[in-house]
Amino acid sequence: MADYESEFTEINTTYLCIINSSNIILGYFILVKSAQKKSIQLKRILISKESLGIGQRALAKLEEYCISIMGIKRIWLDVYDNNYRAIHVYKKLGYQLFTTEKENKRNVLYFDKSL
Repeated sequence: MADYESEFTEINTTYLCIINSSNIILGYFILVKSAQKKSIQLKRILISKESLGIGQRALAKLEEYCISIMGIKRIWLDVYDNNYRAIHVYKKLGYQLFTTEKENKRNVLYFDKSL
């Protein structure tokens, strides 16, 4: 949590809540805009309930928001290789693997998508 707390004051960090039609918060996104301003990192996505399609629908809406409101052309993210559910969703939505690396003895996969 300390990693994210320090980002609250960063001007290039955006926090978005995921809400339903009753304005109940279902999750959130943390986005970090790159220096080029046309690329954004999906730093974190947290969904309150799994296996309901909330994350997939929210990610599709996030892409629309990034294009129309933020002027973003590319989203990238990283995910551990054992997070099969997330990897499935990213691939289903058209994200492409562009590199991998080891971090603390774990494999990290990097995906991106041009918008």
